[in-house]
Amino acid sequence: MVWRLYHRGELVGEIDEQSRDFPWTYGRFRPLPGFAPLRPLFAAWNAAVDAEDDEAMDRAYDAVRAAVTMSHPDGRQVAEFLLTRR
Repeated sequence: MVWRLYHRGELVGEIDEQSRDFPWTYGRFRPLPGFAPLRPLFAAWNAAVDAEDDEAMDRAYDAVRAAVTMSHPDGRQVAEFLLTRR
């Protein structure tokens, strides 16, 4: 099962589903060429999580969610999601 990440309608990454533990789905992310401009957003998110900085996490999460959308393997758009490292 492959979940897809989009930026302005362009496919920028795919997540190969590895396992599920409701409500979480775990997978391996494969960035595509269009992902490069988004790397700083995800780096800021990871830094905020590592620092356990709630305010920075909120800002970073908002920036990521404003920049990307995600689709289920069947093509339906995911309403709410949180992308993070495991």
